Amino acid sequence: MKFIENNELLKSFIRKFINSTRDKSDIVIKTIMALMAGTILLSQPSPNAIHHELVTGDGKATFYRDIHDLATDIPTLYNDAFVAMQGDSKLAMRKDGVLVIDEHLIEHSSTDIEGVAYYYSPSEEKHIIAMSMITMHYYRGSVEYPVAFELYRRLAELKKRGKEEDYEAKNEIVRALIREFFTRKGAPSLALFDSFFMTKENVLLLKALHVNYISRPKRPWTCSYKHKKYSLEELFETIPVKEFKNVTVRNPKSGKEKEQLTAVRDVYFPRIGTHRVVFVDCTKETVEKNDKEAAETKTTASGRKFRLFVTNVLTWDAATILSKYSLRWTIETSYRDMNQNLSLSGCK
Repeated sequence: MKFIENNELLKSFIRKFINSTRDKSDIVIKTIMALMAGTILLSQPSPNAIHHELVTGDGKATFYRDIHDLATDIPTLYNDAFVAMQGDSKLAMRKDGVLVIDEHLIEHSSTDIEGVAYYYSPSEEKHIIAMSMITMHYYRGSVEYPVAFELYRRLAELKKRGKEEDYEAKNEIVRALIREFFTRKGAPSLALFDSFFMTKENVLLLKALHVNYISRPKRPWTCSYKHKKYSLEELFETIPVKEFKNVTVRNPKSGKEKEQLTAVRDVYFPRIGTHRVVFVDCTKETVEKNDKEAAETKTTASGRKFRLFVTNVLTWDAATILSKYSLRWTIETSYRDMNQNLSLSGCK
């Protein structure tokens, strides 16, 4: 089987989403066509296998050089694709969609590679050699796609290479993404992110842009409730057990439902104002192995277990808040899909 260079179906698809006026566009498009076709048609689409099975004309060294050249163009090419999608009414971001912010670790085999360092992996519960990508993902019903990927580099790794002036903290990267994408036409009005990105600086920026958000307040913040100051753990302990009610949480994407025992408090946080906090009493829950929600569970001095969710929207009930937040896992499934469908899990 050999790749047909004049494949008009692939060519028209690529040209629709990539600016073809750039220099070397024919080489770029030809290389992308080969990689796309290989990913679709081959069970193990390595560059070597793609060249052997699908590429005509160019030698292997030329093909590898074209891939290397393409890699440096990827950020620009992906931005072209994103901009083109915003011109398509079926794919463009809309206010009723959501943007999910997360960090993704791409495992590697050596710290000799630039940008690679040791990072703690919550899923593996240990430090691994990896690259850290700060990512943003769009979801609305049947439409979802990655929006942005930004490489985070540890200061120690940059110092080792004499590039410490390039250092940028994770949340500085996140705020740059918030400014870029939540100010675009049609940008969603809801952001979802985990506890690491629930900083007051990030919240103040989102509020200034009139963006709603749901997150997990992992930090030991104090709050005021009915003119008294509490830690969130202390406030949880004041809620009578009988006040916790079962609500049905429905994931809008998968349709799966789960019962949660919840209570709600509207509290005041210094600097960022009044927020609605959902307390989930999970004292009696059966924890499954590798349950990611279990990793976010806190235990009080009295032995009660709970999870927390927080939003700036004071009109949503607990079921709505938890159901909307469940969409944060769309970014996790997108990582899984890219690993499986694009064979990225083998990239080191």
